[in-house]
Amino acid sequence: SSNGILDTSPGSQLTVLDTIVRSNGGTGIGIAADASVVVDHVRSEQNKFDGFYIVPGTTQARSALTDSLFAQNGGNGISVDSASGASTTAD
Repeated sequence: SSNGILDTSPGSQLTVLDTIVRSNGGTGIGIAADASVVVDHVRSEQNKFDGFYIVPGTTQARSALTDSLFAQNGGNGISVDSASGASTTAD
């Protein structure tokens, strides 16, 4: 009934490798913080909202997505958002 993986810790570094995130009631993988995230060989599918969502807290959120699939989600496969005065990078 919630997100599969959620990171809201400022300054965190999250790595998600060889993982399936499926059929969650929220977003598959959600980043809502000034964080750095690496997603590699991940399947995020059939989640109620986005497969992957990232938005910075106050300064910057960064993500590197490689060899991953974001499909059949209720929202976007990948959603990159911004915040006033902050930047978001998704590679």
